[in-house]
Amino acid sequence: MISFITRNAVRLYAVAAALLALGAHYLPSLPVGLVLAAVAALLGLSVDSVTVPVGKHRAAVSEALYTPAPDRADISREVR
Repeated sequence: MISFITRNAVRLYAVAAALLALGAHYLPSLPVGLVLAAVAALLGLSVDSVTVPVGKHRAAVSEALYTPAPDRADISREVR
C-alpha cells in the first residue's frame, strides 16, 4: 500500500482535492472550519508530493557544501 501511495501521490492528491470541492459544494451544512482545515492539509500535501525527497535533497546540499568553489578563471573558460 505504501509503494502505491508513493508512486501515485499526485494522483491521490488530485482525487482528495476534487472530493473536498464536491463535498463543500453539495454539503453546505459542513462546518467552515472543517473545510478550511482540510484545504490547509491538502496544501501541505501538495508541497510534499511534488518536492524532492529529503534524502536526495540532503545529499545534494551536503555535496554542494563540501565541494570547493571553482576559481573565476575556471568559470570564464566554461562560459566561452
